[in-house]
Amino acid sequence: MAWRDGWRAKAKAFWDTTVPLHAVFGLSATWAAAFLAAGGSPGARALFWITVALVFGRAAGFGVNRVIDAALDARNPRTRSRPIPTGRLTRGETLAFSAACLLVLAVAAWELNPYTLLFFPLAVAGLVVYPYGKYYSWTCHFWQVWPQTCGPLGAWLALRGDFAAPGLAFSLGYGLWVAASDILYHAGDRPFQLAAGVHSAPADLGLPRALWLARATHVASLALMAAAGAMLHVGAPYWWFLLAAAALLVFQHAQVSPQGATVARSVFAFNTNAVAGPLLVLAALLGVAR
Repeated sequence: MAWRDGWRAKAKAFWDTTVPLHAVFGLSATWAAAFLAAGGSPGARALFWITVALVFGRAAGFGVNRVIDAALDARNPRTRSRPIPTGRLTRGETLAFSAACLLVLAVAAWELNPYTLLFFPLAVAGLVVYPYGKYYSWTCHFWQVWPQTCGPLGAWLALRGDFAAPGLAFSLGYGLWVAASDILYHAGDRPFQLAAGVHSAPADLGLPRALWLARATHVASLALMAAAGAMLHVGAPYWWFLLAAAALLVFQHAQVSPQGATVARSVFAFNTNAVAGPLLVLAALLGVAR
């Protein structure tokens, strides 16, 4: 039936808007924070609501981002096939989708802990502010540290009821990891960004300096995650898997050359974070296992 095909097409468009592959790393880091906070398994109920909060929070953020960037996406060869530029979704439909996702996020926050519901406005504000970064400054990659950190930090708050140093260190480490990878992600877009007047580290600083910034940020990220492990006195598996994650980062950076970067290699480099995510989960789960 035509109406059924239409609903399927809309569902596929909403699915494409959420970029599920990119959610793997965020969900993994949030689970890892939950395992670290609980000193083991946080229990099925808590893990369920943490997962719901992360999935729907990220979906809302992607929806808002797509609406804000709709005109820019239509001009960029890498993004012009997204749902809004192609007409598969309207701005209104995407905003309604994001609002519905935020409602689910609020319910999940309440189910976890009243403190996480108080944290909810801060997370939502970060989702709205971050997309505007590229219009103002090459520091835009670091604007997303705010919303990215809210996932693992929210899980820590839900289970511990505080913002203790280990939770802050691990969460900030994850946020910086994503920011550094985002620099690599945008490296392939540099020619378009220069022509369109869009700000990014690759466009404003040049590829060599931008890539050094990404390397330094990834080092800082690993240092913070190591600090979190040291404060929590985790076991050896945490360090083994963190070392494996570091090796993956070396591979990630090898994909983007200072002499030039293609869209395909930049996207591939960023997508290797889908492998890093399970490494963080294993590091946290096995590191706190007794």
